Parts: sequence; structure tokens; C-alpha cells
Amino acid sequence: MEDKFDKRAAPSAIAMNSSSLNSSVGSNTSSISDSTINLKSKLTSIIKKLNTIFVGEYLERRLVKNHPSPVYKDIVVVDKDEEIVKILKQIYNVVREELNGEKSLGITRTIIDDEVQDYKLWVDLDPTPLGKYWFQIKSVKIYDNTVQFNLKRLKSFHNTSRRSTIPEEYPEFDINEILTYHNFVEASKFLAVVLMSLITLLANFLWYFADFSIKITHELSNLVRALTPILFGLYEFLSRCVGGLYWLIFMLCRGTSVAPPRQPIALMPNVRRSGYDTRNTYGRYR
Repeated sequence: MEDKFDKRAAPSAIAMNSSSLNSSVGSNTSSISDSTINLKSKLTSIIKKLNTIFVGEYLERRLVKNHPSPVYKDIVVVDKDEEIVKILKQIYNVVREELNGEKSLGITRTIIDDEVQDYKLWVDLDPTPLGKYWFQIKSVKIYDNTVQFNLKRLKSFHNTSRRSTIPEEYPEFDINEILTYHNFVEASKFLAVVLMSLITLLANFLWYFADFSIKITHELSNLVRALTPILFGLYEFLSRCVGGLYWLIFMLCRGTSVAPPRQPIALMPNVRRSGYDTRNTYGRYR
């Protein structure tokens, strides 16, 4: 009987444990859902009470790798001087108090030299060109481990109104504030330094220029001495080439015609024909 009792009691104990576990899980789930609902209601009330229209710059679309499932998020940059920054800080404090860091808020800051430069909102936007726009926070989405804003793009931003409201103040020109003894002394020192620098620069320039001119003159004289025989030889070669070319043209233009033969010229005339008596000639010198 005891064995039967034990066998029957075991399933009932397991059923009781599972029911208690389910009840604890359900209670935890209900507590988490209740905290999420309370947080969402608080954030919604803050958004409805305050002005949530601001100017932001749509910077880029970036892949978030540390997300449970890697997704792309649109980054909207908010300047630190915008009024919406106060609301962002208030929402950040509420999320931190309610969730104790269990969920991350889609807001990051750019800090340079211990000073906040701007705030970045990681949101999901409709297809939007890069640039500055008027945005409005419509609601808050809470899912997985992230609290994210739902933004609505209103219109493009033009900075003409802000520029027109900036007062243009130009100080009056007062010559007495410029012509002072201190300014005169400082100007004299500056001019003296500039003058000394120019004189030093001119002296160094003349020194290096003279040294360079002497060296280049020496090198040019050596170059002329070495190139003179080469140039004369080249000149003679070219003159011979030109003379030979002219002679070749002359020979080609002359043709192959043979000149008529010349008549032989007698070196000694016939003595008998001329009536000259050689005997008388030889007799004179005897």
C-alpha cells in the first residue's frame, strides 16, 4: 500500500511544482508587462504635455550589431541647444528609474573634452534624404531590450528665420583706441624685426647668388673648352656633307653627254713653213 501511495503521490508533487513554477513565471511576466505598460504610459504623458517638435539632422543609416538581431537604424542628430534636450533628459531619468538599466534607450551622446556636443536618436524613419528637418516625437516603442522613439518628419528646415533674428552689431571705429603708446611701441618693434629680417635675407641672397654665379661661370668655361673641338668637328663634317650633296646634284644635272674632242695644238711651229733658218740661229752663237 505504501508503494502505491508513493507512486500516486509523485505525479501530484510534480504537478504542484510545475503549477507553482508556471505561476511564478506568469507573475514575473505579468510584473514585467505591468512595468512596461506603466513606463509607456508615463513616457506618453510626458510627450503629450510638452512640445516635442524639434530640428534634427538626418545623418546616416547604420547597422546595429549589438542588437539581439542586427538591424539598421536611422540616426537623427539633435543639437545640444534644442529645447527637446530637456525632454530627452527627463525621459532618460524615467527609463532609468523604472527599468534599472534592463532596457537600453535609443539615445547616445557625443562628448568631446568632457562636454556634450550633440545627441543622437536611433530610430526608424521612412525613406528620407539626408539633411535637416523638423521632426516630432509621436510615441514611444518598447520592445526586446530597447526603448525607441517614433519620429514623424514634418518638413525641411531652412535657417532663414534664425539668421534674420540674429542682431548684427558692429562696433564703432575709434582711432584713439588704436593710436596708443603701447601700440606704437609694439608696431616699432615689429617693423624693426621685419627690417632686420629683410636685410639679413638680402645679404644671404647676395652671398649665395655671388657664389653660385662664380661656380656656374667656371663650369660653363670648362664646358665651352670641352665642346669647342666637338663643335668644330661637327661643323666640318656637316660642311663636307653639304658640299658632297651639292656636287652630287651637279653631277646628276650635268647628264652623260660626252664633250667634243679638242684639236691638238702644236707646241713648235714648222720651221720650214715659217722660213726660219736654224743655221743662222746657231751661227750667231758660235
